[in-house]
Amino acid sequence: MLFATTAAWGQADKALYATGEKVFKQNCASCHKPDVKMTGPAVKGSKERWAKSGGDIYAWIKNSQGYLKANPADQYAANLFKEFGGSVMTPNAISNEEIDAVLYYADNFVPKVPAPPGGTTAGGGAPAPRDQGGAWQWLIIVVLLLLVVVLSLGGVKNQLTNAMREREGKEPVPMRSIWGNIMHWAGNNKSWASVIGLFLFCWLIVVGWNWALNIGVYGGEEVAHYKPEQPIAFNHTVHAGKLAINCIYCHSTAEKSKHASIPSANVCMNCHKAVQEGPITGKTEIAKIYEAVGWDPDAGKYTGKENPIQVGEGAQPARPRGLQPRHTRSHRQDRVPEVPRSRGYEIRCGRAMEPADHGLVHPVPQRDRGADGEQRLL
Repeated sequence: MLFATTAAWGQADKALYATGEKVFKQNCASCHKPDVKMTGPAVKGSKERWAKSGGDIYAWIKNSQGYLKANPADQYAANLFKEFGGSVMTPNAISNEEIDAVLYYADNFVPKVPAPPGGTTAGGGAPAPRDQGGAWQWLIIVVLLLLVVVLSLGGVKNQLTNAMREREGKEPVPMRSIWGNIMHWAGNNKSWASVIGLFLFCWLIVVGWNWALNIGVYGGEEVAHYKPEQPIAFNHTVHAGKLAINCIYCHSTAEKSKHASIPSANVCMNCHKAVQEGPITGKTEIAKIYEAVGWDPDAGKYTGKENPIQVGEGAQPARPRGLQPRHTRSHRQDRVPEVPRSRGYEIRCGRAMEPADHGLVHPVPQRDRGADGEQRLL
């Protein structure tokens, strides 16, 4: 019987918590948080605070302005209204039972555990290792080792040849340098030397051409994408993907400038005055914004102690690549890399993507020259 009573009580608590969460999100979440200050005070502990002050929390929640007029002597309510800049709380048509559920939810609020940062697989395994170009490094090492072996064998061959000539009473072959041996071989094998020389010339032309294409271009197919570490780990999959925030909201210069610009922290504060915890890094990265602008989330005001964000020399923003979804997949990437700016890349990208009409590109009207020689729109 005791266990049955305990189980029933646990189910009742869960139901009350769920009801309180639902009512809170419907009526309170725009201005309040369960455990921290926002536009209004934290709801957690408010029932106890109001009980100590002797006020009526139910009447206050239902109609705060009506309560202030009916109870001018309630100093706690007056100070609370003044503390939050005189912001008026919208009257709420809810019952006392629903208020009790909201207060229970806030007092027993358990924040959701943030998901681990990116890099793990869906099954919880270790992240897939990145290709660091190790194959090229090993190829270079093998080629160098073979070159050392060839040169060593060439030296041994010369020594054996001179030993044989000395035994036969002939003059020894003069020792030549590595370059001298190469030129001697080329002189005796002009056909092969011509083929190898032509191959090296063509290879240098290709290497030089590819190098020239990457001047001033970050990223590309042969160069690791320019993907700098961010001083504040802004996750594009959350903001541009899940929340569908327009790129131009943060990168305001992308429509006109060559670069997308690094957003200033005040742009972040438009949302993060209220949003103090993220789904991936929790409060860690958002706290860096508060430190930069001098914002005290507990007091809900600026302290005047700014600590500007230090941006490294290499941390330039990616150049604009057009608007969603035509030319960018930022909403699918945690940290956005640079892409090539070559015309070939744009052509390949255009072939792979479905055309989209954003109202930004208008067809050029075709013209025809009439019999009288004047041009007319078709």
